[in-house]
Amino acid sequence: MAFVYEEIAEADIERFNLYKTENRYGLSKLPLHWSFDRVTDTYLRRIGSDREVPNRERFEFHYSGVTEQLVLDKKVERQSQHLVFTWSGEPWLSSARDVSYLGALRAALTAYEHGRRHGATGDLGIAFAF
Repeated sequence: MAFVYEEIAEADIERFNLYKTENRYGLSKLPLHWSFDRVTDTYLRRIGSDREVPNRERFEFHYSGVTEQLVLDKKVERQSQHLVFTWSGEPWLSSARDVSYLGALRAALTAYEHGRRHGATGDLGIAFAF
């Protein structure tokens, strides 16, 4: 998968009906950027964070025609300086969350985090505990 971190184009907002997100998630404005694979029409975008739990973030992940909200915790490991993502609470795994799903999620999160840091890939390692 070839995810690219980019500004969400107006055509994509309409194509995926992203304006309904404002109502669904209670957002005051649409997120401006996402990581997107145009070949598979898979995207990931950050839709918020948890004010009560530091480093807990909410994402919208669209994979194989299904859009869902994911709540992930992220932290920086002291020794390796890797950014580590973990499921928040119990992992919600099913047969739908197979190896290809997790691979796409990892690729999308990696592209998102690297892009958010203005393309800096230097010493930013990303690890996943799922």
